[in-house]
Amino acid sequence: MKANFKSLPSPPWPQLDHSTAQAIANGILVGFNTTDINSNTDIDINTDTDIPTMFNNTIVTAYYAFESKHSVKEYTNWMKGLLQTSDPMIVFLQPNTPWVDIIKQHRKHAPTIIATLEFEKLVMSTTFTKEFWDWQHQIDTERLVHKSSGVYKIWNEKLIFLYNAILLNPFQTTGYAWMDIGYFRQIRDAPEPQTPLIKVNYTHPNNSMNPTTKATTTTNDMSHKNSIPVPQNKVLFLHVRNDP
Repeated sequence: MKANFKSLPSPPWPQLDHSTAQAIANGILVGFNTTDINSNTDIDINTDTDIPTMFNNTIVTAYYAFESKHSVKEYTNWMKGLLQTSDPMIVFLQPNTPWVDIIKQHRKHAPTIIATLEFEKLVMSTTFTKEFWDWQHQIDTERLVHKSSGVYKIWNEKLIFLYNAILLNPFQTTGYAWMDIGYFRQIRDAPEPQTPLIKVNYTHPNNSMNPTTKATTTTNDMSHKNSIPVPQNKVLFLHVRNDP
C-alpha cells in the first residue's frame, strides 16, 4: 500500500488533496499481523511489508457523531453487527474519540484499518462552504428529521472514502463495498460472528459455469474459499461517465 500511495495520480475534483488516502495510509491496522491472521497485534501500515492476499472484498464504513435523526447510543448498538464480520474493513473516524477504542475492541478478530480524519477536513467540509450546506438543509423537505447538514456531507463523502480505498487497495481485494456502520439494526440480521458479510465473488474462477450448476471450489487460493461464484449473466457493470 505504501507504494500505491506514492504513485497516486493528482486527486480529481472535488478532492483538493490526498488527505483521505493519507488517512488510510497512516491508519491503525488492527486484527492481524503478516504472519498470523488471527493475531490481535497492531502493525505499522507504513512498512514495506505486504499484507497477504486472503480476501475477496474490502468493506468501507465510517462513523462521525453529530446531530441526526438517530442517537449516538443507537449507533453504538447497531455497529456491533457489522463489526463482527470477518471481511477486511476500513473505518473512518474522528481522531481522539472513544470510537477508535470501540473499533479496536470489536475488530480484534479481523483485519481492519482505522483511518482517522477530522470531520471538518473531509472533502465535503472543505471543498464546499458552510453557506452551501446550510442552503441544502434549508431546501430539504425532511430537514426536521435530518436536523443538520452533517448527514448530507457523509452521504456524499461515501464515494470519496470508497474511491481512495480502491486506489490504495491495502488488503489486495478485487471487490469493494460501502456499508453504513449502523446497517444491522437487529443483531439477528447480521452475519454470524467472524463470518464474511459478502459471500459473492465476481472474479471467482468458476464464474463461467452454467448458472444452474452447483457452486464448487477447486482452487487452493484462500481468496476464493467459501465464496459463491456469480454467473456471468447475473453481473451488471455500472459506468459513471465524467462528462463536462
